[in-house]
Amino acid sequence: MKTYDVLVILDHYLPGRLAGGPVTTIANLAQRLGDRLRLLVVTRNYDLDGSPYPQNVPGKIYSLQGADVIYLTREQFGPLAFRALLREYSIPTLYLNSFFSPSTIKTLLWNQLAPLGVRIVLAPRGEFSPGALALKPGKKQTYLAIFKGLRLWKGVATFQASTIVEQRDIWRILGPVPVHVAVDLTPAVKKVPRQVHQSRGRVVFVSRISPKKNLAYALEVIKQVRVPLDFHIYGPLEDQDYWERCRQTMSDLPDGVRVEYRGVAEHQRVREIFSSYDVFLFPTLGENYGHVIWEALAAGCPVVVSDQTSWQDFKAAGVGDVLPLSAPEAFAGTVAALVQESAPTKLERAARCVAYAERVAGDTHALEENLALFQPAKALNSGQEA
Repeated sequence: MKTYDVLVILDHYLPGRLAGGPVTTIANLAQRLGDRLRLLVVTRNYDLDGSPYPQNVPGKIYSLQGADVIYLTREQFGPLAFRALLREYSIPTLYLNSFFSPSTIKTLLWNQLAPLGVRIVLAPRGEFSPGALALKPGKKQTYLAIFKGLRLWKGVATFQASTIVEQRDIWRILGPVPVHVAVDLTPAVKKVPRQVHQSRGRVVFVSRISPKKNLAYALEVIKQVRVPLDFHIYGPLEDQDYWERCRQTMSDLPDGVRVEYRGVAEHQRVREIFSSYDVFLFPTLGENYGHVIWEALAAGCPVVVSDQTSWQDFKAAGVGDVLPLSAPEAFAGTVAALVQESAPTKLERAARCVAYAERVAGDTHALEENLALFQPAKALNSGQEA
């Protein structure tokens, strides 16, 4: 009988990509540690927008990029199925991704009534950042009250934080619960040819079209950049009302600025897309990691990002800048300066971006941190568990 080390619960997974960062996080974990950690991923048999995976038979195990994956129907996906898989394959660890997901809520309530008898690791995936909590706060505060009132935290062996900043966010909301810091992993850097354009500035936004990603703010920034430029938007239209708000801003642009929505970027083309832009403008309200930021750097594209992520040293490293959302004029000035650089300067900056991404990808300590997340004895010996 085949056994596994970890049962990973994820609302949506490959081959879909619309659910964003968590999909990439688990895919990278499987790719980088699949030879040392036996993962069984349980997910729904459709993507975030409801698009089905007709080639996948519900309940059948598929091998996919370092992990085994089971796709379940909407009706099957829940604590009963998770319990059955934990028992059938003698899995010692349950890995929940997202604090506010209904599947997480139901599983923790079930565990309170009928303990699963396994070690539970819960990764909030940035959901406790101030920006994230400010979105749909009523439902979140209600669940937090239930979580604390029923002491559901007692069923969680440890929470995962991707950074020290996220660790502080978790403690600020939940109190002194056990937290293990394990940075999200990245794939290896595969270099792509860098394209430099001089006639007009080229700025890009690549992310889900939702309030958290803050495209409306990016558009207001672009309106203040007084140099000729093209601003291209890639991403799934997750929130139609928010998209309409963005479109209204797009209808009132200064001369010389052109904005275009280019649909959803296929994952395998993301670095190729980034390689042809002067700047990735990303004034997000909060990211626990931000894989798309690393993808931009790996393609040689400088990043201008809000200070609501773990990336804080871009200016000193010469790969972009990190700015507060209270200063849109600073965003506009930085974007204008980057798009107006000479071709040789842009190529030098691109080389620094790629080198930065390579340093991140080559961090062996990050691999051990993630391995220790699922091996508590090792975590305790190395002082990783808090």
